Amino acid sequence: MNYTPAYDIESCYCCFGNDPLAGLAKAAKRLNGKASFMLDYMTDYLGELEPYDTPFYHSQRPLCPSKENDIAALKSLPEWLVVVRLIVVHLDFAEAATTGLFGHLGDEPVRVVDAALPLASQLYELAERCERVAPAITVAQDFERMDVEDMDAMVKRVAFKAFQDCEVGERLRPAIMFRLCTGVCNHINLSEWWEVSV
Repeated sequence: MNYTPAYDIESCYCCFGNDPLAGLAKAAKRLNGKASFMLDYMTDYLGELEPYDTPFYHSQRPLCPSKENDIAALKSLPEWLVVVRLIVVHLDFAEAATTGLFGHLGDEPVRVVDAALPLASQLYELAERCERVAPAITVAQDFERMDVEDMDAMVKRVAFKAFQDCEVGERLRPAIMFRLCTGVCNHINLSEWWEVSV
């Protein structure tokens, strides 16, 4: 249960004037009470890219209705995960299933994990190991890890800048999204590549 602003057109939120976080909170309450969204949802409000630590001056301007709706939605659940990083694990399905990190039978190809949990480190290590064993990589990932306290502080700072509400930030936890790619699309088989290119 994760909201990504890039999929607004497909999800029809923008077409029907629905508030994505309100809809997500409602669905989460019916299911397991857990929901997440991408960090760029808040940064889109700010119109800025990293770094997010520029000074913030509180304004007395009234919030737009969509922000008020988002604040109400964010306060409707005790906790939200905010996806700060996306890591792709390139591994075939059978091997992924045997790790147990993608569900009991590999049935959870997308995992949104609280950055403070040991599971996040296990999935990072798996992604790094998969990339190390490849004979060649099309695009290397950046596996540099950010300190959990720094991530948490950044999420709270961005939330305050976006919503001007202290309580909202207290409900947000930094998370990392791990996506399983069973096509192993970033690995190049050098012998096949050499035959095609010659």
